[in-house]
Amino acid sequence: MKLARIVLVFILFSSYSFGMRKKNLTVFLGASKVAPYDIHSAGNILANINLLVLGQLIENIDGFEIKPSILESYFYSFETKSYFLKLKDNLIFHNGRKATSKDLEFTLLRGFFSSDKSFFHTYLGNIQGVRDIKKGERFTSGKVNGVKIIDDLTLEIKLIGQNPSLFHSLSAPYFSLVPKEELKEDYLTWKKYPVGVGNYKVEKGFDGKVTIVSRFSKTAKFDKIYLYSSNEKPEYDISLDKLGILDEVYSKLPMCVRVFDFSNKHPLGRNKNFKILVSSILNRITISDSKIASSTTGILPSHFWGQSDFKSGSSTDEELIEMAKALNLKEISVIVYAGSVLSEKHKYYISKVKDAFDKYGISIRFEPNPEKFVSLETSSKYSLRFWGIVADYVDPLIMYSAYRKIGHNIHYSPIGADLDNYESLYLEAEKAPTFSERLKTVKKLNEFSQKNIIQVPIAEEKNIFYVNNKTIDSLGYQPNPLTINFDRVMVK
Repeated sequence: MKLARIVLVFILFSSYSFGMRKKNLTVFLGASKVAPYDIHSAGNILANINLLVLGQLIENIDGFEIKPSILESYFYSFETKSYFLKLKDNLIFHNGRKATSKDLEFTLLRGFFSSDKSFFHTYLGNIQGVRDIKKGERFTSGKVNGVKIIDDLTLEIKLIGQNPSLFHSLSAPYFSLVPKEELKEDYLTWKKYPVGVGNYKVEKGFDGKVTIVSRFSKTAKFDKIYLYSSNEKPEYDISLDKLGILDEVYSKLPMCVRVFDFSNKHPLGRNKNFKILVSSILNRITISDSKIASSTTGILPSHFWGQSDFKSGSSTDEELIEMAKALNLKEISVIVYAGSVLSEKHKYYISKVKDAFDKYGISIRFEPNPEKFVSLETSSKYSLRFWGIVADYVDPLIMYSAYRKIGHNIHYSPIGADLDNYESLYLEAEKAPTFSERLKTVKKLNEFSQKNIIQVPIAEEKNIFYVNNKTIDSLGYQPNPLTINFDRVMVK
């Protein structure tokens, strides 16, 4: 009898605790007038809402370890030299339609049939047949010979050469399953808001202040998550932007590498002496007083692949002053990839850079710019761009793809023979059949970029998440420095 009372009390207490458990989450994404799911939204914000709504084909666990998520299975066939992807059965989109391998085919190829720039060439550009797609062509199933439908759930993919990182690349929510009918004719922009098979569906699209997603899957942890793009509430559970009242939690791995790019559409950006001057001054900057950033001279991430200790040029201060005079250089205007307002992180770097250039009599001015893919007009007006390249911690080759002939950063690519050599080194790395061989070739590409001043990296930066310790016990295990898997968040 006594034991029965104890069990009953435990059940009642457990039920009460479960009933009192926090069911909704409020998140501040950072101030923005752009919908978080807009293709031009900041990378970390877009990645987070894609993770919630679209989910992942393949889930990254840690380092090189991955496992199926939306997919039932994936494997590489040494016999056919093909990659096979099989969807789980009975996957339902948020609009009520069943998902099939035709949706998976469209998902992987949609960016190649769009006239707008995207990251599809960056990650999936070595699929056989995608380089034969002509501008303005509309997507039809079966058009690309490198993607073949095997049955209602299975695709076969053939590449130009092997890619030991393909499955890891498919862990990005950017390439998760989408229904064609919910997208506009550019295949990248949502007609209304994102629709996928993820744990959460969009309940209320962006109204200028907030986007609301609600539980779609039984495995979703919260009933609703309120995603604010305007600082409307006195208190949030989690913020992606700095709020003084919240605790700081740092990602284990770097989120990005901060770099300066030279515009090949601006006369100064093409000037070799200008590149030497700018890189020499930037390489004199030391970042050692920050919790989130450390100095670097290469895009190659340190956490997996190591960095070469490279310093461009050995010019004296006097030589740099004379070089600035010869260029008649008194002021430089730089665009910063940001929203309408520069963040605290931006301001930290800017103060360092301004101090460094002041020493040589050069005033440097920074202007926020929202263009993820910079236009010809903008790149013709500004000689330099300051932005962050997302650190792909599985395959760093991806970080160099922006500067290729078919890259999304074409106005900042090298020109002439440098571009041909860069492309040749990239293709050599891309065709490497193993990770160890890819490592060797990526290091060669990194050294070429440094010696020829393709870009000037100045810092490797961690991500900061801001947490309300009154409502959140822990963010849980978060292996990806760019996103938060909200279903792993431990609430109080």
